Amino acid sequence: MILSPNATNRVDAKAINGSVDLFNLASNYTKLRRNAHHDWQGDCPKCGSDFFHVYQLKGEWRFRCYECHDKPTDAIGFAMWLQGCDFMSAVAYLSGGSFIHTHSHTPSRAPSEKADAKREGLPTWAAAKLAAAQDILISDPAGQPGRDYLAERGLLPATWQAMGMGFDSAVAIPGTEGKWQDRPKAPAIAIPWYSEDSKLVGVRYRFFTEHNGRKLTAMQGSKFTGNLFGAHAMYPSKLMTLVICEGELNAASIAQVAGNTRVDVLSIGSEGGTIPDRMNGQMALYGAVVAWLDKPEQASRIASKVPGALARKSVGGKDANDCLKAGNLGGMIAAARLGLCTNDADRLALLWDLYDGGMVSPGLDNGTAAFVKRLAADLGQSVTLQNIGGAWFTGVQS
Repeated sequence: MILSPNATNRVDAKAINGSVDLFNLASNYTKLRRNAHHDWQGDCPKCGSDFFHVYQLKGEWRFRCYECHDKPTDAIGFAMWLQGCDFMSAVAYLSGGSFIHTHSHTPSRAPSEKADAKREGLPTWAAAKLAAAQDILISDPAGQPGRDYLAERGLLPATWQAMGMGFDSAVAIPGTEGKWQDRPKAPAIAIPWYSEDSKLVGVRYRFFTEHNGRKLTAMQGSKFTGNLFGAHAMYPSKLMTLVICEGELNAASIAQVAGNTRVDVLSIGSEGGTIPDRMNGQMALYGAVVAWLDKPEQASRIASKVPGALARKSVGGKDANDCLKAGNLGGMIAAARLGLCTNDADRLALLWDLYDGGMVSPGLDNGTAAFVKRLAADLGQSVTLQNIGGAWFTGVQS
């Protein structure tokens, strides 16, 4: 361990940072590629974005992730940030020892919840780029590949528009080198993220197929950490059910089949996402909350953030979009809501929520229709369902 010459019990942080090759250290956790003369870029070892940089600034090594750690930080800070350890544990590791987790530590430079809440949206050019992509998807002949892709995923044009999706035929492939104009590109769906006050904070791009092992990238400057997909459309009420999932297309799928049955949906984004503490109060205003994620431990982790929430894991490796295409997603959401009912009054309210959803387009899917019939029979109620064009309706459609 390097100590200050002026005090034998004081760590010389500058000397330690100067003795560490941050490029080699970071390379143990991610593959870096040259982005500029003194700058290397790769996938962030913490959030997975393509905005992780290691670079030299006036001869000193620094790192930053423009998504989850947008502050230039030295080698000691890198160890603290990545491992969640305290200063002395990081120093011990960089001096040739190993990490000693003396207590949980969040680096002081990490963005606070308060800072997240006040975060500015993306610049005007980003909103203009998104608007152009939205127009192309909805009505331009050049957007046909995007329309075909979303149709194959079972998503309706009304859902694309409600979610603000767009199509970009030339999105730079993550993991490739060079200036933007020289990098290989591929078509992708643009999916906007908005803050609770409707500021555009990020744009996720979803490729049709994997490129370099990845299906996702993002518009530069996007800030997903500290935000939730769909937050701007929340309508907290004791009459409403909130479903929390992972993945934007899963959220769109749930909104499509259950949005007219008093259901709001939010996505944490990737598996490691979480609910910002500032939103706990809004979550508590819902009558019921379901956390549906692929892995049971992740579902339990998210459900624990909201008192009384129900944790649900994907069945048979099928996510919400898989279930949408199979025609049983609505029934699965309804069954999860039934699990939160405590009496016949709750169950009757659920039945009429579903019934009301069947009175408007796009109607109910096969799973919901079967569920409605069973629940009505259990409650001694009579309902009439009509199949029109493959969807089920509870009223005569003109």
